[in-house]
Amino acid sequence: MKVSFLIPCYNEEKIIKGTYSKLKARCEALKLDYEIIIEQDGSTDRTGEIIDGIAKQNKRVTSLSFPQKHGKGWGLFEAFEASKGGAIVFLDADAPFDLSHLAELLGKLKGFDIVIASRYAGKERKLPLMRVLASRSYNMINRLLFHIKVRDTQSSMQLFKRKVLERVGSWSGGFDYNIEILAKVKKMGFKTVEVGVPYEHRSGGRFSIAKDGVGMLINTMKLFTKV
Repeated sequence: MKVSFLIPCYNEEKIIKGTYSKLKARCEALKLDYEIIIEQDGSTDRTGEIIDGIAKQNKRVTSLSFPQKHGKGWGLFEAFEASKGGAIVFLDADAPFDLSHLAELLGKLKGFDIVIASRYAGKERKLPLMRVLASRSYNMINRLLFHIKVRDTQSSMQLFKRKVLERVGSWSGGFDYNIEILAKVKKMGFKTVEVGVPYEHRSGGRFSIAKDGVGMLINTMKLFTKV
């Protein structure tokens, strides 16, 4: 089964080439039939130029660039629309989860429809205390609203069978896309599993609790009235 890796970017000129090289090496070591779709919208640095260069060097890479910033969820949806794989992998630009566990995660798709690489399932993680508290508080809200048992709903590495996302259709353009997808797939009866994977937090990441957290919480409450 072809595997499509979808990587949304915003001002990631310093790290995207390294992430690509690391992912490419892992895919080749596993002898995967793969494609990598790197999307950027609204970047003000050289991210677009760099991913265009990567795509020219490797026919398995597709570069998508948009002039205006729309959001992470929006970028992932555009990348999904351009993908062809039967297995879809959402992956952050810094690839914070240990990619040596990729074979294990892909193997889980044989028995499940969604596989979540988790920061909270017993594996080593390096996370600031405030991020842990904010994440777990948000997950508690999601459990109450949507009865979702996934502990790491905001995981930056999620795997799906293609049919799942085709059934979901479009989703939120912001950071709350994760919970919208998980809430919808739960109602559809798809099977989800969470797998602990070592994780290393990147300081200076694109999500800000103060700046983005309130908006995400408001959108989550709105979602509750729709799903």
